[in-house]
Amino acid sequence: MFPGRDIPSYLRPRTAWHGNCIVTRMRILTPLAALAGLWSGMVACSSGHRVEEAGFHDVAADSGLAFVQIDQSPVDKLLKLTDELYSGAEPKTDEAYAELARLGVRTIVNVDGATPKLAMAAKYGMEYIHIPIGYDKIAQGEIAAIVCVMRERESSFYFHCHHGRHRGPAAAAIALMELTGCSVEDGIQVLVEAGTSESYPGLWRDVRAFKSPAQGIQLPRLVSVAEVSDFEASMAKLDRTWDEMKIIQKAGFRSTAEHPDLDPHNVARILRESIEISSHMTHPQLAADVLYQEEMQKALDGARALEAALSEDHLVDAQEPFDVVRRSCKACHIEFRDD
Repeated sequence: MFPGRDIPSYLRPRTAWHGNCIVTRMRILTPLAALAGLWSGMVACSSGHRVEEAGFHDVAADSGLAFVQIDQSPVDKLLKLTDELYSGAEPKTDEAYAELARLGVRTIVNVDGATPKLAMAAKYGMEYIHIPIGYDKIAQGEIAAIVCVMRERESSFYFHCHHGRHRGPAAAAIALMELTGCSVEDGIQVLVEAGTSESYPGLWRDVRAFKSPAQGIQLPRLVSVAEVSDFEASMAKLDRTWDEMKIIQKAGFRSTAEHPDLDPHNVARILRESIEISSHMTHPQLAADVLYQEEMQKALDGARALEAALSEDHLVDAQEPFDVVRRSCKACHIEFRDD
């Protein structure tokens, strides 16, 4: 729903072919480091390693860490930080969970407000840990829970939020520093590689401020499903319904062969209902805010008009209310969520 962070020109990827692999480098390297990275990329391609199979993009880091973007995967935004640590989007299908298990993942950490899919993870021999975090910050208790995962749970680890670009990579960056003892600069590089937006300064700040707790310090109890407010849960559902509506909008507000389960009429109805529910569960601090109430009403009006247009198959009338909902959600998030 939000534009990604503009990457400075000196961090933009330089892509080159090595054998059958695309190797994308995201940092300026010394000649020696560049030669080492080139050699490792060529060896990976010539050896028939999984790099060649799955369209890996090898991202060299000055510390010796090699972050790898795994493109052709049923897991969206999959980023390999080490052999024991991955980050990405919420796994949604059997294929996605099977792929994580094949990569050796044993512990999945969900930092989104949505309820983890415990049965799906268990089906493939994996455990879920739930540590919901916000877009504005990573609280000390949440940082301590991430550290606890790295110290007490079975590797390998997969950290995810909903889309895999902001909260998940921020949590994974802290996990990386705890796991490897790498520098803060390497932790920040995780956010760069994932495309974490600068619109979430609290995430960048708290990754920069991370210091590993002393050994022996009492850490929080980990849970598979954390308690979240009704408002957080409703917003998590609304976010996923909006993703489905965006797929429908790109298809001209029609069903597609790629997503036959997404019926435009039904998704529009669920979207309207989700906005209504979220507006009724508003946090008391927001309920008194005039701007918040105005934007929620705009979103609800747009959702109602969108539902009416699609239920009557007036597809030419669907784009305008879709844009109303999009603008309202974006304005509300910028004002009330991102900071």
